[in-house]
Amino acid sequence: HCSECGLLSPLIPNCIHFPMGLDLMPKSSAPEASIFPRGMVHPESEPCPYKDDNNPTGVLATCCSFRGNETALYLIAMGMGQLALRLFEDKLPEEAIEFADDLRSTVATYRKVMLDALKRAGEPADSTLAGCTAKVQDVGWEFSIEKALHEIEACAKWHEKSGKMLCSTKAWF
Repeated sequence: HCSECGLLSPLIPNCIHFPMGLDLMPKSSAPEASIFPRGMVHPESEPCPYKDDNNPTGVLATCCSFRGNETALYLIAMGMGQLALRLFEDKLPEEAIEFADDLRSTVATYRKVMLDALKRAGEPADSTLAGCTAKVQDVGWEFSIEKALHEIEACAKWHEKSGKMLCSTKAWF
């Protein structure tokens, strides 16, 4: 059992907070990119363009990477499995931007549907869905809807930024 969430599941063998697996890495197409360390879009001596984004990163990942496991789990739990599967695909810069758009569109739709349902039920609802949780019954995992949407939006921002910097994205798992 996880000491934080109590999760125990054969489907998710590692704690949801520290799952093994998916690191998303940018790969620059800039002429000087051959001198950059693997998974980085800048020399080690220069500041990271992703630093201020405070993205989740894996233990062996770089400062430019994005840890995608939690995002994938949220997407699956919220019924967006096709988007979760696409996290595991390598993408060209334009595909990364398109994927970011798809993530953002899905989040916007999900948020609207949830808010509309709360209003119809006569429940107080604000634009952040504060206090709303979802529970995955078969594994006993409960999570904040707003935290999940924030994580998905952060992943979208990472993909868009990578694409706009003309970086391909590599899924390392």
